[in-house]
Amino acid sequence: MVSVQFILAIGENLSLLYSEKDSISIYRIFLKNIAAYHHTNNVDYLFHASAAANVLFDIKNKNYLTPQDQQDLKLFLTQNNHWNLSTIQAFGNSGFILPNNTVFQLINSLIEDIVYLENINFEFYLEAWNTIINNSLILVKTDFKKSKLLLARIKELSYTEPYLSITVKVNFLELLIHYREDGNSEPIKRFLESAKVLGIPNLYNDLLSGWALLKLNS
Repeated sequence: MVSVQFILAIGENLSLLYSEKDSISIYRIFLKNIAAYHHTNNVDYLFHASAAANVLFDIKNKNYLTPQDQQDLKLFLTQNNHWNLSTIQAFGNSGFILPNNTVFQLINSLIEDIVYLENINFEFYLEAWNTIINNSLILVKTDFKKSKLLLARIKELSYTEPYLSITVKVNFLELLIHYREDGNSEPIKRFLESAKVLGIPNLYNDLLSGWALLKLNS
């Protein structure tokens, strides 16, 4: 299972259930929220249902979100001119359950908005970077060609140097892509050891999560 750090802003209760692999309770959360969304058309319920479906997919390898609900989610994520914290986090919580083409399109859309987000709110900017990298990691496993295209675009971007985590994660994404090409895990192991020395547990755990995602069923 991918660690909780890999999923953004899913709420304390869902995070706990996810860490305990309590798929029954998570499924109940999904059913409650997806039913509320179908009844009210309130996007918040769809976002909550999607987060639950996303972790269920990681636990059970089954997508409970219907194609219509996936399409609705995509429309809600792209209906505004710019991304905001709510839509960034919702996309960060749905990378497993959206089609690869949709994930690819949404990552590109978020990349196009990255300068705007940096100027508006630095919290939005960092969340956007985490979402871009995390969902790109998913594509390394599920659609390798698209992940390579994204890496090339990501490396063309400039980002604020003081934030070491962005640099580290981009470099790690590149190593994972090389691993998919040549099967040599030694550079990744050395990178993880170096990252551990930095003494930043959350960052180190994020990297381990990405590595676990790629190794599982690869």
